[in-house]
Amino acid sequence: MLKAESVCQKCGKLNTVTNPIVRKEKLYDERGIELTVLYYICPECKERNVLQVDNAATERLLSECRGILLEAIEKRKNGQTASPKRQRKYDKLSKRLKKERERLKESYKGKILYDADGKEAIKNLTVEEGSGIIENKM
Repeated sequence: MLKAESVCQKCGKLNTVTNPIVRKEKLYDERGIELTVLYYICPECKERNVLQVDNAATERLLSECRGILLEAIEKRKNGQTASPKRQRKYDKLSKRLKKERERLKESYKGKILYDADGKEAIKNLTVEEGSGIIENKM
């Protein structure tokens, strides 16, 4: 289970972030490009605090990383070890995913994101520092 502490960007309240309160939503930039945004709502001030932003490219990288990770888990269940080649591929993909997410975070900083109805969902996008979700070793 995901569990971390996060300070609300609006009111400064320290929140414990767990799976049940993290939400995932499809939002759109001003050009209509779809983004997947992970966030939680501060219980104190109801502000959306963004943890991560993904686009189609990072979603594909994440899917590849998960596939390799699941393959390694299956091998361990059967008493086998993951191949060093697959570990290197996973490390490479994971590093690329982290870079792409960092690039996304910077390119959307301060931007407005809209919901499917065209209403403002996030007025000033700021992704928390150090909020990458996938940082696992096989």
